[in-house]
Amino acid sequence: MISADTTPKRVSPVTPADLPEYVKDNLARALIDAARRFYSDPENVRKFEEWKARKAAEVAP
Repeated sequence: MISADTTPKRVSPVTPADLPEYVKDNLARALIDAARRFYSDPENVRKFEEWKARKAAEVAP
């Protein structure tokens, strides 16, 4: 059952220094794996290059 309580929860900030080394390693491995899978698809690379070009055009004078 989904709670109807919409009261904001208090969250304790976590800094990288608070994380054990093994947690940082696991997060990095997962991120690298996801990036490799993403960039292994030529369609994703094409879309990313298009996005970069649009962003560069927005900034250009």
